Amino acid sequence: MSSIALYVFLAMIIGVVFYHFEDKILSFIEKTLNVKIKRGNCKSLDCYTYFGLNILLSLILIIFLFCLYFPVVIDTNNLPVFIGFIFMFLYPLIFMMIRKNTFNENTISYAGLGHSPRNMLEKCTGYCPIWYWLLSLIIGGSSTVWGFSMLNFPEIPLYAGLIILFSGLISQTVILFPDIIDKFVSIDMKTIKGLKLMLIITVLLSIILIALRVIIITFLI
Repeated sequence: MSSIALYVFLAMIIGVVFYHFEDKILSFIEKTLNVKIKRGNCKSLDCYTYFGLNILLSLILIIFLFCLYFPVVIDTNNLPVFIGFIFMFLYPLIFMMIRKNTFNENTISYAGLGHSPRNMLEKCTGYCPIWYWLLSLIIGGSSTVWGFSMLNFPEIPLYAGLIILFSGLISQTVILFPDIIDKFVSIDMKTIKGLKLMLIITVLLSIILIALRVIIITFLI
């Protein structure tokens, strides 16, 4: 069995164990942190609070990153890239948990839907952590990991990697302030139109970061 297949197998085993004991694990976290994670005894997206979605995604990604550690760090000796993956995947979730007064169910707005929402994905027109995690992931994937990876090559100037790294982190952070952006635009950021605007902002930030990488590679390295 190849090393990659072994890591995939390990991730599947840990995932199955987590799925089996999920309710007990989340119940323990609820009691320890005194927070509400699940609304009922089920496993669909409707069963989780917004804070709970952050917790659930974080636990799943920790399992993924644990298994990713071996091929990235042990096999290829590329710790900076692994740290980049941590920031890309977990940073926005932790940030949204800190900003739990913004990323919560009170921000759900049905305006513009035209019908009664039937499920979590359909009614996530508030500041739903799933969508904002994905938006931050798009930005982080284009720059944050790249910046960390540049730190692993001594022939690349340190400042070049740091410029790309911090510009990526700043962009990831900007997208997690929809409530602030809401004060400067006419669109209600809690609606589907607002989510589409955030997608446009995400694409623009990604293009800017790609252009920044091209400039640094062309003129500074």
